[in-house]
Amino acid sequence: MVGTARALEWCLSGRLIEAQEAREAGLVSEVVAPEKLLDRAIEVGEQLASQSAPAVRAIKDLFIRNECETDFRLVMKREGEALDDLRGTWEHREAATAFIEKRPADFSRKPA
Repeated sequence: MVGTARALEWCLSGRLIEAQEAREAGLVSEVVAPEKLLDRAIEVGEQLASQSAPAVRAIKDLFIRNECETDFRLVMKREGEALDDLRGTWEHREAATAFIEKRPADFSRKPA
């Protein structure tokens, strides 16, 4: 999160924020040269697509629901429920098997 003072300064001044300043403030996670942007976007997309889709959805949901939550017990309850939901999936079995076999998990094809 950007602090109140910085957010207020940006809003009141109306000045454009340079990419590096946005990165340093945590508004963006990475700064990429314009000519490398498409290649980097594809690379990040491929990396995300290689993950377990149900796990990615659960992480996004938990992040959004718990971001401003102050009740730690509720956060832990939500995370426990998400883990319970994921535990029986083929993706979980693949992840556990891959870990034991010391290989990358392959979520690209669901078994029959």
